[in-house]
Amino acid sequence: MQQFSIILVWALAFSGGCDALFAPVPNPNNCNNVPEICTTDSSQLLVCDPDSGRCKRADGKCATIAQCTSPTAPVCLNQSCVSCAQDEDCGAWSTLWSRDVRYCVGLTCQECGQHAHCTRNPLKPACDSTSHTCRPCQSGDECTSLVCRTDSTLAPDSGVQVGQCVPESAIAYVDNRVAGKCAVDAALPDAGTSTRPFCEIAGAVAAGRSAIRVLGSDKAYAPFTVNGKTTIVIGPGRDAQPPAVIAGVTVQEDGVQHVPGNLSLVGVQLGSATGNPPAPTTGNGAECLSNASLTLRSIVIRSAGRGVNTSSGCSALTVEQTFIKAAGYGIAVGLVGGGRPDIVWSTMWFGTLADSAGASFMGWRWAAAAVDTSRLIP
Repeated sequence: MQQFSIILVWALAFSGGCDALFAPVPNPNNCNNVPEICTTDSSQLLVCDPDSGRCKRADGKCATIAQCTSPTAPVCLNQSCVSCAQDEDCGAWSTLWSRDVRYCVGLTCQECGQHAHCTRNPLKPACDSTSHTCRPCQSGDECTSLVCRTDSTLAPDSGVQVGQCVPESAIAYVDNRVAGKCAVDAALPDAGTSTRPFCEIAGAVAAGRSAIRVLGSDKAYAPFTVNGKTTIVIGPGRDAQPPAVIAGVTVQEDGVQHVPGNLSLVGVQLGSATGNPPAPTTGNGAECLSNASLTLRSIVIRSAGRGVNTSSGCSALTVEQTFIKAAGYGIAVGLVGGGRPDIVWSTMWFGTLADSAGASFMGWRWAAAAVDTSRLIP
């Protein structure tokens, strides 16, 4: 009997019958063999991966937001990761995943959807409308204060860096639109604030404010003079509607202490009355006199006299992106010591082409200054 068993085993081996003797045992950890191992805990939402034989989470399936890994689908609803519907959806997801995308914008969690959302980093107070990320401000309408420090010359005493919004506490506001609302008396404790702005720019200058924000109005603002102070006047924009129209400006030194005067105008118009277009000033649009400097950036000047008039005592004149329409010279330059004005990408229409007292070119007149006309737009 023992001899027969040995012969039988050898016979089966040589005939390929090993599987019949030693049947393979399925791997109990391979879900292809045992599918139910993936469904033992239904809360895990697992399915079998046929390639690896291992359980994996079903694509797009979830039990909680901990399984929703993308800000495009941060909500677990009916076991599926779906788009956000409200800011609260993104707030919970951002906290869990340590991502600063707390606002639902276009069905996706984003860093911001409006400028008011950018409060975490004061260096990036504005919301980019394309990327929906916070960035430095580029214009005043991106700031609640209406003033953005776009370069180092703007509001140097504000205590903020370029690209930051200038705080309201560093600004004097001027708005003549509502009678009785604006402040005539600078002694009022809230005079010059956004809730009680000055009625005229002269009031803000007299109060010693260096950064002045003028709101657009259907009424022109009265002329004003800066004596021995450094002042920047910022409007709503050169082409804003309504614009901030000023009937003329003058900058000069303090005649007593002989302190230099420095005036910058940004985003305003010079004219005598509002309209479309505003009426021209009755005299010269802007005057730069003794021991003073004048900067005109992105403004419009309409003048029945000269657009800009500088005496021989004017120490510096800068004109950038400015449109000038004047009955006389667009700009009459007489800088002290043969100084050179800086004129960049500006356009002039003018009535006077020549003057026997000095040289002239394309609406310019200068006596002691060498004028670079290469960047003038005719």
